[in-house]
Amino acid sequence: MKIDREKAVQISYFLLRVVSGLLFLQAGGLKLFSWFGGMPPEFPFKLFSEIGLAGVLEFFGGSMILLGLFTRPVAFILSGEMAVAYFQGHFPRGFWPIVNHGEPAVLFCFIFLFMSAYGGGEWSLEDWIKKQKGKPLGPREGKNPPVEASGQEIRTTRIFDAPRDLVWKAFTDPEHVTKWYGPDGFTMTLRQMDVRVGGAWNFIFHGPDGKDYQNDIVYVEVVKPERLVMDHVSEPFHRTTVTFEEWGGKTLLHFLMTFKTLEEQERVSRQYGAVEGLAQNLGRLAKYLEAIRN
Repeated sequence: MKIDREKAVQISYFLLRVVSGLLFLQAGGLKLFSWFGGMPPEFPFKLFSEIGLAGVLEFFGGSMILLGLFTRPVAFILSGEMAVAYFQGHFPRGFWPIVNHGEPAVLFCFIFLFMSAYGGGEWSLEDWIKKQKGKPLGPREGKNPPVEASGQEIRTTRIFDAPRDLVWKAFTDPEHVTKWYGPDGFTMTLRQMDVRVGGAWNFIFHGPDGKDYQNDIVYVEVVKPERLVMDHVSEPFHRTTVTFEEWGGKTLLHFLMTFKTLEEQERVSRQYGAVEGLAQNLGRLAKYLEAIRN
């Protein structure tokens, strides 16, 4: 079985973030609210004290880490808290963490330091907010917005007057895709189209200038009829994510191209006309869907 390493990393980091946040939240709840019982008489600590401040940081900071909100600054603060806790509460008892019982503080310190660099990752609240902000609002108003190039991404959203299953087939059925896919004036010679995770899609574009353009694509994620994720493994290298949503008998489609760097996105937009090409491509799809429905 082929393992998608990127997806495995995303899942592993998600679990690390959630478990770390949950454990830290509990530590703060113990200090502030005497959760879980069995605590000395001085619990819960006074809020305006060193331990009380630690409880606030751990309870609210742990909650934000758990949700994945403001992950970088919160994790940096919590990493510092653990460093202070170790050198104040554990280091005076001995040099080695195994001797001074400071292993959890050291471990949390470096976990949060890593999170402060990595951020919230997939399935975090801040990632969800970013994606919502990134969605063009035009379709919500009944209009199709222009293709946008920003940062590492080229993206757009379209409403097609066709059911989602039909639009899905237009993207995944060789009988359909060869009749519309590509910018204006381009034709396609299809070599292979194996729509499954790890499957290949190989074709040649024949441009109106007489040039041929080899395209080699690997399917990373296939969720019928909701989502396609594809890696373009020939030049220009990028990842394409297409999502299909029901829209009152129509289809709301989100099309996203992600490049490794801003510079690569700008080069591809300039050299290949990717922004205009995507607009033309989806325009051809709209005409094709209208034709086969009539």
